[in-house]
Amino acid sequence: MKKILFTDLDGTLLDERKAVSSGNRRAVDDLLAAGNYFVIATGRPVASALDVARALKLDRPGCYLVACNGGALYEIAGERLLKQQTLPLPYVSYLFEEARGSGLHIQTYQDGLILAERSTRELADYVEKSTLKARVVPDVPKALMEEPHKVLLSSLDDEEALIRFQQQHREWERGKCNSFFSSREYLEYCPAGVDKGAGIRQMAELLGVPLSDTWAAGDERNDIPMLLAAGTGVAMANGHPDARAAAAYVTKRDNDHDGIAEVVEVFGLDR
Repeated sequence: MKKILFTDLDGTLLDERKAVSSGNRRAVDDLLAAGNYFVIATGRPVASALDVARALKLDRPGCYLVACNGGALYEIAGERLLKQQTLPLPYVSYLFEEARGSGLHIQTYQDGLILAERSTRELADYVEKSTLKARVVPDVPKALMEEPHKVLLSSLDDEEALIRFQQQHREWERGKCNSFFSSREYLEYCPAGVDKGAGIRQMAELLGVPLSDTWAAGDERNDIPMLLAAGTGVAMANGHPDARAAAAYVTKRDNDHDGIAEVVEVFGLDR
């Protein structure tokens, strides 16, 4: 019976230099050679996740993406979008209007680009981390040609401002979309019902693998739904306390020291 390892990118598969260690590379190669599936499950949009996958030579059979926190499911080798859910444009417009009023950076995505209305430190930081290029326009909602997968608010210096924004919009959010923190700097809004847990359940069904034969590894709060949904949820040693509390197993090695290789070895995913 095939198995699936779902893994987050930042803080999990990737080290602090945004690279993958040789030990993690070998472990993923062994997992695929054993006939199992490897799925990147990330908050990043498809274009950014694909850049990472191709750089790691994961554009081969057996490799898939759960991108945008579960909003897009993608077969890497076949270059095929399998399933997607998008955020209605009226909700996008509302979030941009409210973020402008709060003085917070806000962005979304179209055609592999980041769309924002101002050149901010937050935008420059995200561009550096994501490998994506940015386009600054006067009015992002008006520039959108189609519904995006998500909207992201960011503050490099004031996490409390993001927390206040989320709390102030909880009632509006109900039934419309789903918000969560993917790091202390990022507050994300996705379509209602979309999170990494839903994404990995859908991917496991598409691949014909029971959830009991799935493992999910992550480090942040947006990873918690998939840690709970998978057969075995694994938090990295460097993970957020909430993620570690939700996991069935916490690695002894962190993302800078072959943490994913530990998961493959401990749970026999290379055989």
